[in-house]
Amino acid sequence: MILATLTFRLSTQLCRIKVEGHGGEGIPGKDPLCAAVSFAVRTLERSLSQISGLKMDAVSIGEGDFSLEVHFIPSEWLERFQGITTFFLTGLGDLEIEFPKAIKLNCKELEE
Repeated sequence: MILATLTFRLSTQLCRIKVEGHGGEGIPGKDPLCAAVSFAVRTLERSLSQISGLKMDAVSIGEGDFSLEVHFIPSEWLERFQGITTFFLTGLGDLEIEFPKAIKLNCKELEE
């Protein structure tokens, strides 16, 4: 099972992502669900890294283990950030609907 823990600040601003596990929907190394999730998180990281002044840390420890934490979003790029993260969340949410036994989204509020 893939577990994606998504942490939000102010209920709507994605600030932390932790994705771990494997989908188990296909042959190891050729699992379509794992490929879809990998594509989504890599595209998210790449898209956010192109926002000037955005501060984040992204770590991929190995197969099936990725985390990203956003520390600062310049106010002039907040709308773009929201668009990118909404696109990402829509995709992951659709995967959870299609593969409910293989992927779980856990959304929570940042505890400050």
